[in-house]
Amino acid sequence: MTEVQLTPTEFSVVLYDAAQVRADAAAGFERAGVAVDALVVTVDEDKPTTRMRIVSLDPAELHLESGTLENTKKPRTYSSDAAAVTFTKLGYEFAQRLDDGFGAPALDAEIPLAERIAWDVQLIGRVIAAGVSLYQPKYRYDFRNRHGFTDAADAAFDRLIAWNDATWADISALSHSLTD
Repeated sequence: MTEVQLTPTEFSVVLYDAAQVRADAAAGFERAGVAVDALVVTVDEDKPTTRMRIVSLDPAELHLESGTLENTKKPRTYSSDAAAVTFTKLGYEFAQRLDDGFGAPALDAEIPLAERIAWDVQLIGRVIAAGVSLYQPKYRYDFRNRHGFTDAADAAFDRLIAWNDATWADISALSHSLTD
């Protein structure tokens, strides 16, 4: 089992249980098939927004804003469902970043928003395939906002969400085909 180092060690702004966050982080990476000895997770509990990112591959380190783990129907409370989506998605992204065949951009690279959203759709497809329940229309709407409210964009979304072996070049090209 992956050891998870969590900051903060106790939450004071949001009503999250640190032990539950650590357990869900380890479970998400395990669900994604990622084996790391240690995972460093920092949650900014002062920001209720949903930004999340991998900041380091060695050591494995994630930074999250507290909204990524929040129950949207009860602000400031924890959602194991949201945590499962967040940590499994980041686990799959982590695995892709380690895979030279995938060809992920560098951690510090500026990724155009349309391409980032296309990548997120591909990752969410893997999260769904892993058995994690989520509200898929949210991701379709985000994709449409950057790629168009068209039949072509919907077809591209459907392709991405089912495309487990896509490379970064594939995802980028598909995104550009709709935005250029």
